[in-house]
Amino acid sequence: MTNKQLVLQTDFGLGDGAVSVMYGVAKTIAPALHVADLTHEITPYNIWEASYRLYQTLSYWPVGTVFVFVVDPGVGSDRKSVCALTKTGHYVYYTRQRYPYAYRQIFWFKSRP
Repeated sequence: MTNKQLVLQTDFGLGDGAVSVMYGVAKTIAPALHVADLTHEITPYNIWEASYRLYQTLSYWPVGTVFVFVVDPGVGSDRKSVCALTKTGHYVYYTRQRYPYAYRQIFWFKSRP
């Protein structure tokens, strides 16, 4: 990560400590990291909505920004995550949960399971 930007998007809401846990883990690993919230109010499990939010905001962030998305009914399962690299950053999502709008609108350069 060259620009030390991390953008989080979840369907967790802000009613408990789940988002704070994500901040804590990120800051423990990389204390100089700037963590920002895209939103935590995605309708639960709505990957179409999450995908559109990615498309809507992507071009406003510097090249190299890392986006982490947790909008998935299988969170906490044994599924592996995937990091896909585009011109503008990395997007982490679960292998069986694709972000359909983003697939159609954003050119993916490479993906590594």
